[in-house]
Amino acid sequence: MRPFFDSDIVINFNLSVEAIEKEKKIIENNKRVLFNYQKDKLISEGRKNWDKFYNHYKTKFFKDRKWIKVEFVSNSVKIGCGVGNTLIPLLLEYENCNFIGIDFSKNAINLLNEKWKNITCEIDITIKDDMSGKVCEFGSVNVILLIYVLSSVPPEKMLTVVENCYNYLKVGGYIILRDYGLYDLTQVRFANKKGKKISENFYVRGDNTFVYFFKTEELHDLFCQNNKFEQIENKYITRIVKNRKRKLEMKRIWVQSIFRKKIVEHE
Repeated sequence: MRPFFDSDIVINFNLSVEAIEKEKKIIENNKRVLFNYQKDKLISEGRKNWDKFYNHYKTKFFKDRKWIKVEFVSNSVKIGCGVGNTLIPLLLEYENCNFIGIDFSKNAINLLNEKWKNITCEIDITIKDDMSGKVCEFGSVNVILLIYVLSSVPPEKMLTVVENCYNYLKVGGYIILRDYGLYDLTQVRFANKKGKKISENFYVRGDNTFVYFFKTEELHDLFCQNNKFEQIENKYITRIVKNRKRKLEMKRIWVQSIFRKKIVEHE
C-alpha cells in the first residue's frame, strides 16, 4: 500500500507567508454571520441533522481511515464513531483490544451495527448512540480518538467534550485528534459563500452540520488549561491532494494533536 502522501496523488507542501495572507484576506472579508435565532435553531436540531446526513449517505460518504493504525493504543473510545470508518479498521487490526464507539446519531450507530454484522470476526465491541449514559468507568480508558469530531461541535460546547474525555481517561491516557486547520481549502470556499458563517472560523454546511477550523494554539489552550493535559504533539499537516479526473489540485490543511492526561494536584 502506498503512503498517504508523497505519492502521485498526494504530496506535501509548505504553507508560505504569502499564501497565508491571501487566504486570511478572503476569510476575514466575510464578516456577515448568521442571526442568533438561526444559529440556535441549527444547534437545537443538531442530532436530527446528523440523522438526516447518515440516512442520506448511508456508509458511502467517508473512506476507511487505515492511517490511524500507526497512532493507536489499545483499550480505546472513539467519539463520533459514525459508521465505523475509523473504528472498523482498528477492530480488524487489533483483535485483542476493547473498543467503545459513541455517536450523536442513532442512524450512524444502526448503520455501523449493520456493517459490522457483515464482518466475521470475534471482537469485543460496544457501541453507544450518545454519552447520556455511562458507557464505561471513569478513569478506565487508555486512548480517546477525536477524528474530525471536535470541529462539528459548537465552540461553546468544546470544553465540555474535553472534560468528558478527561473523566474517562486513565492518568497517562491519550487523546489522539485530527481535524480541520485554519485556512484549509474548505474554509476558503465557505468564506466565498453567503449564509455559511456562524462565527469566527465556524460554519454551517449545506446539510446543516457544522465545521470549525482550528489553530494549533487554540487546541493547546483548550486541552492544557487547568493543567489537566500535557501536549505531546500539536502540528499542522499540509497536503496537496490531486483530483486527476477533474484536473484539480486541492490544498488541504489539517491539525494533528496528541494530549496526555496529567495528575492534577488537587485530586
